[in-house]
Amino acid sequence: MATEHFSVLYNILDWQKKNKKYVDTDLLIGAFINFNKSDQSEVQELVLDILHEKKEKLNASQLEEFSFNISTPKISQKFQSNFPNFKINKQLWDSQKPKYIEVDSVLSLGQENILVEIATNKGEITVELFSKVAPLTVKNFLELAKKGFYTKTIFHRVIADFVIQGGDPGGDGWGGAGYTIASEDFLTFERGTIGIATSGFDTGSCQFFICQSEQPHLRGNYTAFGKVTEGFDVVDNIQIDDIILSIKPISQK
Repeated sequence: MATEHFSVLYNILDWQKKNKKYVDTDLLIGAFINFNKSDQSEVQELVLDILHEKKEKLNASQLEEFSFNISTPKISQKFQSNFPNFKINKQLWDSQKPKYIEVDSVLSLGQENILVEIATNKGEITVELFSKVAPLTVKNFLELAKKGFYTKTIFHRVIADFVIQGGDPGGDGWGGAGYTIASEDFLTFERGTIGIATSGFDTGSCQFFICQSEQPHLRGNYTAFGKVTEGFDVVDNIQIDDIILSIKPISQK
C-alpha cells in the first residue's frame, strides 16, 4: 500500500490507543491482516498493543487469521505473549502458509539454514543455504535474488558429471555484480553442493555452481554455501543456455 495510506492508518490506530473508551475491533483485525509485510510491522505492533491494553478478546478463527499474517519474528513473539493460550493448528497453518517469503524476512530471522527455490526452464531445484557457515555469501546471494539479478540469466557452463554454472549477467562466464566478496569457510564438495565461482581468493561475486558429483579437490579453493535437497533430476538435466527463471526463499514446513 502507498506510504500515505500507511501513515493515515497508523494515526487512526494511535488515536484508538489513546482513546480509553473507543475501540474498533474490525478495523484492528483488518489492519493486522492487510499490513503484513516486514516493513509494515509497526502497524501490527500497534494493533497488538491496543488489543492487549484494552483487553479485547479474539475468537479462535480470528487468532488463526492473525497467525497466518505475522510479519516479523518480533511480532510473532508479541503475539505469543499476548495470547499464550492460543495453539496454532499446525496442519492448517502449513496448508495456508505461502510458498514464497520475503528476502528481508528471511535475513531478519537469522536462522541457521534457509531454503530457496531455483526455478529453471527444466524445473525447480530446492537448495538449503548455510547462513551460519557462509553468512556473507548467503546474504549476497539472497540480496541479488531479491533484486531479480538472476532472472533470465543462463547456465553458461555445464560439464557432465562435474558442475553446472550460472548467474553471470553477460552469459559468457566473465561477468559479475560490480563488486567482490570475501571467501569464507570451506566445506566438502559433495553431489548437490552449491559453491560461489571465483578467479581466486576473495573474488566471489554472483556466479555460482552446483556439483553433479562429489568433487573433493574443490575444497579449500571455493566457498560452499549450500546443498541441493530436491531437484537432483533437474541438476542432472541442465544443459548450456538453460534459463534461470527466478530464485526465491521458500517457507519451511
